[in-house]
Amino acid sequence: MEVAYLLTDRIYLEEERILLEDQEISYNLIVKSLESKYRIHSDKKTFTCICCKQPVSMVLRQDKFHFKHLGEGCPSSENYGRYNKQIKEEENEQPHRVGKTIIRTYLEGQLRIHDVEVQEGYSYRKSLKIIPDLMIYFPSGDIWVVDYITGKKQVEAYNSFIKKRKELYENEGFKYFFFIDKAWLSSEHPSIKAVSLYPAENQMLIQVKQDQLWEVFIANLIAKTDEEFLIKYLFGLDQTSKEQLTFEIRSLLYVDPSEGTALVQRLVRLDSKWGLNIFRTEISLEKAASLHSSKNHFKWMGEDEETKRAELEREVIAAYSKFKEEKQIKLNQELKVKKHKTELVNKVNLNLPKTTSHSTYRLANVTPQSNATLSELFVKLQEQTIDIDEALVLYDYYKGSKIYKSRDELEEVRGLARTMMGPISNPNYLDRRLREILINLALL
Repeated sequence: MEVAYLLTDRIYLEEERILLEDQEISYNLIVKSLESKYRIHSDKKTFTCICCKQPVSMVLRQDKFHFKHLGEGCPSSENYGRYNKQIKEEENEQPHRVGKTIIRTYLEGQLRIHDVEVQEGYSYRKSLKIIPDLMIYFPSGDIWVVDYITGKKQVEAYNSFIKKRKELYENEGFKYFFFIDKAWLSSEHPSIKAVSLYPAENQMLIQVKQDQLWEVFIANLIAKTDEEFLIKYLFGLDQTSKEQLTFEIRSLLYVDPSEGTALVQRLVRLDSKWGLNIFRTEISLEKAASLHSSKNHFKWMGEDEETKRAELEREVIAAYSKFKEEKQIKLNQELKVKKHKTELVNKVNLNLPKTTSHSTYRLANVTPQSNATLSELFVKLQEQTIDIDEALVLYDYYKGSKIYKSRDELEEVRGLARTMMGPISNPNYLDRRLREILINLALL
């Protein structure tokens, strides 16, 4: 083990070695320093195991400084060996050790006032298959575990490791929290307010008090606006399956131990690889390691989070009012156009009989319902076997119903009219009034 009690103090041998190395002190001088400081206590068997309280001795090996049981080992000895192997296989070993030490220091500082004890995970008085980085013991008997995540994020085996870790913690009755290295943090999608997730990251989502407040906030916004509008406005999504998307808000905490900072990311899970970004805020690592007033979780929240929700509500309500106003204006314009079209058609239909002063034909003979095709009607015009009044009715019909005709049909009318007139250089001989009608048809 790297830690043991010296009376009531916990002595972390490996951490002391690292601190001295950072000062560029040689290995021999580090050994000499620690021998001078602790050897007499080790010889007098005053170092004791943090798990079983039995005597342990100080061992200063070149690869690692640690404490060793003088007699038979205990569960913490097994856990320690398993923990070292776990860190080497699953985490980025050196950054993990340094970062975990910093996180533990913050936790000890913030939780001491609550009479809460922070211990190394391997000190647990029971053998575990997966060893947490840190364990937090509450006077009530509750145990929380904290893991600093630096692992092989892109590897599927690491996802499986996180899954097994969670299952073990739940079976043991531990409440777990993941402090994820900031290198895992995703930037937003270029056009959608979403962040990408590794599979392991997706598994580490948890819900804290602020997430519940955001869920209530979103539910109230949907009631005041419209879900489809809200999804579009908040995230930039045009279409989202309601079966897939539920507004269950969860959080992730990303930390930069060397800078003493943390970032809280709140999101709605879109699928296994994406989460919709509800809110993100940077806080101090000191705050991230502090207990919430409820003592049910850590204080993973921004100082201005409630203010931000109020501002967002005003913004969304204003945008929705504008959206409804523009929608109504558009609807009114469409109704106006539709009314105008109806009036035009009615006007054409009312005027058609007046153009047939000396004709005995029926309207059906010059409309699309006629048994005669459009080409046949133009043949009758060309052969002048249809009188001018009938030609005028044909023109009035196509002019009045132009807005209802397809582009192809209108092009056919124009083409037939131009063909019937002939080329400009050598036009066909036609009655003047008939030519005027054909010109008008060609210009529809």
